[in-house]
Amino acid sequence: QEIAQELQRHGIRAGYYHAGLDHTARQEKQTAWMEGKLRVIVATNAFGMGIDKPDVRSVIHMDLPDNPESYYQEAGRAGRDEKLCYGVILYNEDDVFDLERKVQQAYPDRTFIRRVYAALSNYLQVPIGLGQGQSFTFEVSAFCQRYTFEPIPTLHALQVLELAEYIGIQDAIYLPARIRILVNPMNLYRFQVEQPSYDTLIKVLLRSYSGLFDDYVRFSEKELAKRTETNSETLRKQLIYLRQIELIDYHPATDEPSLTFLEPRVPEAEVRIPSAILEDRKTRAIERMKAMLRFLNDRHQCRSVLLLSYFGEKDLKRCGICDVCRERNKLEMNDLEVEEIMIRIGSILSEHPLHIQEIAEKTKNIPSDKLQAVLRWMIDTGELKTDAIGRFMFLQKE
Repeated sequence: QEIAQELQRHGIRAGYYHAGLDHTARQEKQTAWMEGKLRVIVATNAFGMGIDKPDVRSVIHMDLPDNPESYYQEAGRAGRDEKLCYGVILYNEDDVFDLERKVQQAYPDRTFIRRVYAALSNYLQVPIGLGQGQSFTFEVSAFCQRYTFEPIPTLHALQVLELAEYIGIQDAIYLPARIRILVNPMNLYRFQVEQPSYDTLIKVLLRSYSGLFDDYVRFSEKELAKRTETNSETLRKQLIYLRQIELIDYHPATDEPSLTFLEPRVPEAEVRIPSAILEDRKTRAIERMKAMLRFLNDRHQCRSVLLLSYFGEKDLKRCGICDVCRERNKLEMNDLEVEEIMIRIGSILSEHPLHIQEIAEKTKNIPSDKLQAVLRWMIDTGELKTDAIGRFMFLQKE
């Protein structure tokens, strides 16, 4: 929101989008951006998933992506019309530190995960041995405030519990009402006879929606109220009563986050977190993060080649239009020439630093202007540096 407002102060038509907005506001902002009424949308990375807007010219990251997969997907939302577009990452060393810390926080220890599970069960008043299939409206911030948990580690602990299939979490998106009949047709008919005030509602349900005995069926509470000639509040009370007596299972429409217990609650000490979803995932996450940092720091290889080789593709050619390629294009040499000169320079400097005159003496068959251009380019891209007395040497990388 702050970034969008800053852009607006500079005369740019910008809007913002995040999960804290209600369903109507999110829909309005998305539509305005799709129709071109907003030139820029400042959003969390979930925005744009599944949206096919062909004329996005730039995707600018204000935060470092966790891994190359995320960056590739997010930056790939630009240029779907196959015209020139830009993927930009804005960052400094503090951002790198924050990314490393974020990856560490994403995998809390088992003791903390178990504490969160026990607190969650108490918070939602789920007794041991019960709760399977129960869903609750759930706000992480209120939960953390109640138990003085740090929000970010808590959120990740909940995600681990979800991966371990103790709970299911639904983000804040619009979910229509759902209903399912839990009893067989004979018992349902018996209830209609015994409770004639519910006869109309049940008949309208059966006439309007098929498959109610087999699975959950989505429906409009407003439309059902209209068909039963009542109001939405009265209808909801009737449906809640039918749920309480276990005639139906009913989930009202919501655009709030929800949480479901997938298994009956177990004692805190019995919460089992497999290494495959904790230690193993943490190791892979760190490897992917390091790959992202290598992508950021590399000033020598084409960005496209770097990304596609990470995904296992081979025999790649440089794109010619990324920042690295544009710098190489300034050399006015073909790729083969540049690679051959770089290999020669690398071989010469592999043993010890040399002055440019010494390098030139060892590469007499390379034109002086081309040798100097490649040396300058290798300095600019961080491959080489000069020491206190002007000798060229390889830059030591961590």
